[in-house]
Amino acid sequence: MGNWIYWFSRSSNCFNRRTSWRKSKSKRIRIENCYFIRQYTDKLIEETRLNWSCYATPAEGLSGKFIKHDKRIYGIIKGVTDKDYYTNSFHIPVSYSISIKDKIEIEAPYHKLCNAGHISYIEVDDSPSPEVIMDIINYAYKNTNISYIGVNFHIRYCKDCGESLTSNESKCPKCNSRDIQGISRVTGYLSLDERFGPGKYEERIDRRSHTGSYKNNYEII
Repeated sequence: MGNWIYWFSRSSNCFNRRTSWRKSKSKRIRIENCYFIRQYTDKLIEETRLNWSCYATPAEGLSGKFIKHDKRIYGIIKGVTDKDYYTNSFHIPVSYSISIKDKIEIEAPYHKLCNAGHISYIEVDDSPSPEVIMDIINYAYKNTNISYIGVNFHIRYCKDCGESLTSNESKCPKCNSRDIQGISRVTGYLSLDERFGPGKYEERIDRRSHTGSYKNNYEII
């Protein structure tokens, strides 16, 4: 029989024009919008006897393709089409300064509503210890209904001597080589830095850590 889905992306961009995501009213409106989609798909199941569901899509190529299309029609709208990519699914924009705890708690309600697929990401500095990653997972698991979470950090190493780099430096601290390879998450998978598509490349430039430093771990110095 297969599956039929209603998917959505750019929830943040959609409502940025009207209200800030930091306000309680904004959070409520965004969740209500997702809840409406979920209710509609549940209704379609009853009416059609088909497998309908709500999907928070992790748009990759579409994140750049859709915004180009909308810019041609609507022009540049601050907070909506003023970048070269749309923010995925229900995610808080990657450039916002927000703590790990707040990001988890704001995005958690969507996981239950998006029964076809959902994921939340946390950005951390450098190469975190297993304990740091476990603390993040445990907090999400014990305090929210988040069921799928990824912890992102920039992996960089020297291609000449294999030394791992723990900073944004452009030169190997061991052999002084500048032949450095970076690896980072696109959406649900890792990729060499130079293989990112245009939209996701611009999105990665804007990413900020959620650890409290709020620094950009992808800017090479």
